[in-house]
Amino acid sequence: MVLIKNMYKILKKNEILKDCKGQLSLEFLLISFLVILILVSITLPIANLAIDLSVDSSNSLEIKSEVSKIANGIDSVYSNGAGSKRTIAIEVPNDVNVRFSKDPHSEIGLATVGHILSDGSMKKIEVSYKYPNLNYELHLIKGYNTVIIEWPVNSSEILVYKTY
Repeated sequence: MVLIKNMYKILKKNEILKDCKGQLSLEFLLISFLVILILVSITLPIANLAIDLSVDSSNSLEIKSEVSKIANGIDSVYSNGAGSKRTIAIEVPNDVNVRFSKDPHSEIGLATVGHILSDGSMKKIEVSYKYPNLNYELHLIKGYNTVIIEWPVNSSEILVYKTY
């Protein structure tokens, strides 16, 4: 805007603006269009990047929350002993594989998910639980899943599986 006012003053000083009001309006529209075009071309990629990052963060938190529900269910069944069972309804934003294994550094179990971000990189999400002897991989599809965690009577292992 300041640039346009300065141009107007310069043109008025040199008496170029006698009857050029139509041309000045056309130049003003052209300059305004170029400024808007430049601003849009700069801000649009930045806004797109910010949206991608927030969606990635939201999906990662949602996956961690849902895997935590499964880990809490494993802890509950483990605490209740043989013969106990827990059914959990979860919803994940995209297909994921949850790997249940023993933590190599301690006597606890780890549920690990490799979540693929929008830029193609992988984010590792880990949630711990108390039962160390679970060695299984569970595939969860996008949307709602029903996971059953049970410790059958006369068995030494907890089972984690999905119903269809």
